[in-house]
Amino acid sequence: MMNFHEARKNFAEQVLQTGGATLRAVRNEKGIQGFDLAPETGYMVSYKLTENRDFLVVNIDDDENMTRTWAGWLFDKLLDVMLDAEYIGAWVDQGSLIGDYSKHFDTLADAIAFGKANEQAAIYDLANKTSIYI
Repeated sequence: MMNFHEARKNFAEQVLQTGGATLRAVRNEKGIQGFDLAPETGYMVSYKLTENRDFLVVNIDDDENMTRTWAGWLFDKLLDVMLDAEYIGAWVDQGSLIGDYSKHFDTLADAIAFGKANEQAAIYDLANKTSIYI
């Protein structure tokens, strides 16, 4: 389990190296105690946008230090309004760094059902490292 500082650094490095990151918040009755890496298999699906839970989008350029800085900032902001989500994630798409809250599913059928119920355009296949459009 990673502490806050380790997780923030790992999150930023994952975004920089792979174009995306997902971490699981480990909780107990006192709140978030640390972070784990996402599973290597299964599917990640974002929650529906709400007034209390929305995507955070930051425009970035190709500068590594700027991307790392923004990814760290995004990690902090995602934790500020995490609510009951277990996972936080981010990915780079067309010059924007996008952050969200997501849920993990072992089965494709469950992931697709949750994705449709939460008005998502796609889900993410962890094993194949690809988006599946629904």
